[in-house]
Amino acid sequence: MGELMVVRQKDLAGLAKNVAEFAKNHQPKNRAFLLFLDGELGGGKTTFTKHLAKAFGIAQKVLSPTFVLIHEYDIERSGYAKMIHVDAYRLESKTDFKSLRLGDYLTAKQNIIVIEWASRMARWLPKSDLAIRFTHKSSQERILEFSRLLNAGKKISKK
Repeated sequence: MGELMVVRQKDLAGLAKNVAEFAKNHQPKNRAFLLFLDGELGGGKTTFTKHLAKAFGIAQKVLSPTFVLIHEYDIERSGYAKMIHVDAYRLESKTDFKSLRLGDYLTAKQNIIVIEWASRMARWLPKSDLAIRFTHKSSQERILEFSRLLNAGKKISKK
């Protein structure tokens, strides 16, 4: 189990800024930064991703990639050039995963890849740099569990 944190919906923007800063300071040397998001339907994964995009200075409107599976956004500031937003909810097989053609995105160290429903395809991906699980606590609160990087949740929540 990782670090747990209770977050109100209205505080997701501030948390996303902290995650963006964390990603900037922990950029892998030879591949993209991988952020895995999992949790219940309506848990806040896409909302969080929209706030993360804003924290990276993305000017485009961020849409859920549920039906197109993948969106690519240019990052205007930070050490990253692109945010790749993937929704793996409908993926059911290795063939589905391969159809995404994530290889070039994964090897480009200037990318940050955000994967909603990452547990559906984690066995075909490198380990994440940060993983966050969203669970409903109430209509306005979520329990977020941070894992993969030791004390990542503490580092993010204390900023």
